[in-house]
Amino acid sequence: MGLFSKKLDYSSGNGVLPRVDSSEYSTLSLPNTSLMRMPNMNLMVKERDQGNLEKAFGASVDAFFADENNAACRVTIDKYLTPLRARMAPNLGEEATQLLAKFIGIGCGMAIVESKSGLLVSGTSHPSITNVVSRLTMNLGNEQKVLFQGVPVYQQLIEIAVQVGYVATRMNNSISAEEMLASVKAN
Repeated sequence: MGLFSKKLDYSSGNGVLPRVDSSEYSTLSLPNTSLMRMPNMNLMVKERDQGNLEKAFGASVDAFFADENNAACRVTIDKYLTPLRARMAPNLGEEATQLLAKFIGIGCGMAIVESKSGLLVSGTSHPSITNVVSRLTMNLGNEQKVLFQGVPVYQQLIEIAVQVGYVATRMNNSISAEEMLASVKAN
């Protein structure tokens, strides 16, 4: 290990997110199809080297499917799924729509994980959370890609769905669907 290869500290809260300098957090913002969120590659490499690259994603999926979070995630999905689909993929099939709902739910799970980490900073997003969104859209399997075949920007649709779930949960579903999707281009 080199001079700058310090091990990440996962001792806070639920042990899912590593402690990082607050300067590495990004501003919490509404989904926007004109902005591409950049992953923190240095953190991603450190997480990979310590065997924790999928830790935040796995915990987010678990949080979404946990019984105690079901009602809260369902409220978010019910509020934002139909408007998101109407805006970005009006001809999306039923199976793909169900999968899109799960992506919103994973976003909810990300917010839940972050809130239980003890590392939540108001108005910002932990860089491991931002990395989850980036890796998720890059690592879609062929089964998922086939479902979104008719959507020209399916990766962007999935990224926006995850962001909607995350931001909505962080903001206690206080934002209207119109506000949430104001910077999301229609297809």
